[in-house]
Amino acid sequence: MNQISIGKYPYLNDVLNSIGGLKKYINKNETVFIKPNICCPKTSDTGAVTSPRLIEELIILLQKITPNIFIGDSGFSEFKGLEAIKVSGIYDVAVKHNVKVINLNKAEKVKKGNFIVSKIVVESDKIINVPVLKTHERAGVTISLKNMMGIIPGHLKTDLHKRGLEKSIVELAQTVKPHLNIVDANICQEGRGPTNGTPKKMGLIIAGDNQVAVDSVCCELMGIKPRAIPYIRLAEKQGLGSTKDIAKFGFKEEYISKFELPPTYKNKLFGLGMRIGEKSFRKFIEKNSRIEINEDKCTQCGLCIKTCPVGAITMQGMPVVDYNKCISCLCCYETCMSDAIRITKPKNKLFSLAKTITGFRGV
Repeated sequence: MNQISIGKYPYLNDVLNSIGGLKKYINKNETVFIKPNICCPKTSDTGAVTSPRLIEELIILLQKITPNIFIGDSGFSEFKGLEAIKVSGIYDVAVKHNVKVINLNKAEKVKKGNFIVSKIVVESDKIINVPVLKTHERAGVTISLKNMMGIIPGHLKTDLHKRGLEKSIVELAQTVKPHLNIVDANICQEGRGPTNGTPKKMGLIIAGDNQVAVDSVCCELMGIKPRAIPYIRLAEKQGLGSTKDIAKFGFKEEYISKFELPPTYKNKLFGLGMRIGEKSFRKFIEKNSRIEINEDKCTQCGLCIKTCPVGAITMQGMPVVDYNKCISCLCCYETCMSDAIRITKPKNKLFSLAKTITGFRGV
């Protein structure tokens, strides 16, 4: 039975002691890589990135066991320097404690299974995964399983969408497994996550070594059925963990706080389609949903153009989308720092019929 600990932020040591303490997972003088979520240049009060205070608490505990600590992430491909890590505040914390910061977008790469990943991560003795509790427009939620996509350099992440996002998340989890997952659920993000959602205060930390169990408990705290998230269901099917047989230390009903789901996930059409035929329905949604640019919010920064893997967006005074090229990977949506990109409902006769049947009102 998997053991998961839930406790109050920022008391990380108390949370870890409930499941055996940090020394249960890390041995003396081992090399440890800390993988936070620093997907974009934002601060933790937005709910988009891991809290520097939680990272500092972890570093302090680790340095009692080993001096060999690294920390890093690969943000979106256009943030090639340390910009996102510095804006998050995690860079300053690392420097303060003499921990080396690695920009995984530029670090040496190595092939691991079917993936090109950062060599420093997979060659470390132990990996500690520190995601933020967030909703995600395409995946439903992003917690410990999805956060590990950050060990793949930014410009290669779009290939995972082409392969199939859920399949890629699970295959990566089979290939590279973190030894401990510590979820930052202090200031989370709901709604239009993972970058432009609404901050949501929970004031919690969730920890455990099994990703499926951790993400399942997190979903429960979000008021979401774990098996409603396709990649969690697939991970369980592949034997990576259970959504049921979990010992939850410190769990309290009062901690449950229902999250607003992403627009795609909270409509009746999506629910119906997922029940009838998940794979086919996802292809239908991805093929027919469109991104839409709000010209009043757009700053013409050009990030959406830089991040598009298929060159579907061009600048013509304002960004213009070629829908014949667009593959609905949502890289532009996640990258937009001005919240100027929305996802519209599919616009065809089939959708109109489904809308009439299900009462779907759009996003």
